[in-house]
Amino acid sequence: EAESLMAIGRISMRLGTIDTALHHFHQALTIAEHIQHKMIRIKVNYELAELYRKVGDYTKAYQYFDDFFKLKEETLGDESRRNMKNLQVIYQVEQAKKEADIYRIRNNELAELNQRLTELNTEKNEFLGIAAHDLKNPLSSIMLTASTVKNYFNKMTSEEVIQQMHSIEKTAERMRKIISNFLDIYTIESGTINLSLQHFDLIPAVSNVIDDYKKAADVKNIRLEFITENLAHSIPVFVYANFNSTVEIVENLISNSIKFCHSGSTVRIKVSVLQDKSFARLEVIDNGQGLTEED
Repeated sequence: EAESLMAIGRISMRLGTIDTALHHFHQALTIAEHIQHKMIRIKVNYELAELYRKVGDYTKAYQYFDDFFKLKEETLGDESRRNMKNLQVIYQVEQAKKEADIYRIRNNELAELNQRLTELNTEKNEFLGIAAHDLKNPLSSIMLTASTVKNYFNKMTSEEVIQQMHSIEKTAERMRKIISNFLDIYTIESGTINLSLQHFDLIPAVSNVIDDYKKAADVKNIRLEFITENLAHSIPVFVYANFNSTVEIVENLISNSIKFCHSGSTVRIKVSVLQDKSFARLEVIDNGQGLTEED
């Protein structure tokens, strides 16, 4: 019944009968709350937020979108930050207009506010685009590992299965940290990522990423070769950086090499220490097509 009322509300909204749409949406929300149907509550709160936004009632739009966001966040499927950010900025602009008396705000001040709104929207889109890209590689690794266990379970020892499960757990934990960083509302508002720096050994960090991508490389008959140049065996290479971001960078480089190299190629991952030993260098060398001057 709630789904039907919501559908009628959408149709009414398209026809421009706002009061009718509001009536059916609120009825749907009441029923969804009574039966504790979280997905319908998410959908109805979103429809109400959009409807109030379209009619210019940004206070109520913000209220319903805030409820939508909280419910969405509970399901760990939050893709609402974009609309939430837009509504927050619009709400702040509207409040500023009321407090300063819109009739006394000069034209150039209004132009600056509109320009800032456009800039925030652009920054937010770029920010979320980075998040989506950074999550793609570890998710692909989890899917490939899970597929391997499913297809070869009967041929694997219990130790091998546990090792593969540990790999999935480790990658999933890294995804959780990435999501946690990108869903930090302060991070989105400020447009910056607060990176915590630490000392860690670069050699095992890179080696673990290579191990994670060996299956993907084997599918294309690509060999991954790890080179430690001018380094004695088992000598650590400690760097001072953000561990998760470093791993993400290495993942992106190796993933792109595998993606664009031809079958039978070799991708070389080389770690070296510069002469003064104050910097480490990481290189991923392949025979892919590379970038053009236009790129």
